[in-house]
Amino acid sequence: MRIPTVKLSSGYRIPQLGLGTWQLGGEECMASVKAALELGYSHLDTAEAYDNHAEVGRGMAGFDRSETFLTS
Repeated sequence: MRIPTVKLSSGYRIPQLGLGTWQLGGEECMASVKAALELGYSHLDTAEAYDNHAEVGRGMAGFDRSETFLTS
């Protein structure tokens, strides 16, 4: 299944549905990101205030970064 996208003024297309990582941390965050990417998600939402960038990065390990829309 492919998640529908919206075209941005930059020309990029962003998936309409993404995994939010607010309140996720540690192993739970890493496993959630990995599972979402395995299921076909290609949009991850995080923020500096969430303090989970390292875990998001570990969950993304092994996936093609150029295929993932990361918003922060």
